[in-house]
Amino acid sequence: IINSQQLILPGYQLNTTWLDDKCSPDQGAAELLSAWRNDQKWVALGANGCSAVCIRTATIAPYIRIPQISYGCASGALSDVAKYPDMGRFMTPENTMAEVFLSMGLNLNWTEIHIITGDPARFNAPAEYLQEYFHDKPIKA
Repeated sequence: IINSQQLILPGYQLNTTWLDDKCSPDQGAAELLSAWRNDQKWVALGANGCSAVCIRTATIAPYIRIPQISYGCASGALSDVAKYPDMGRFMTPENTMAEVFLSMGLNLNWTEIHIITGDPARFNAPAEYLQEYFHDKPIKA
């Protein structure tokens, strides 16, 4: 519709550049700035999946005048629209997920919830948030 049929953005073609940030804020920022330096025709930054990278690149994107859209950055910190005005995402924030887990657990009479994660570099922050959230709740994590 956009590129082949030219119905939405007549006269324009959108292309994708894939970069591997390795879920590292330093790597993500370096990749973004290097790619931008080599081609300033970008219109948006998309697809960051790690909250730590999103938090770092969300502070850079406004300076190069592009919005950032993420499919998987769940940090509740990114909900601060005053701090991250150009950040959008398709992932439910961690704080909302915790509320859903609590509501579901209460409805199902759970007494505890177990948090199982993968790579600590990627998942420790969300797991720690959930542990803190459930600290004073009737369901233990």
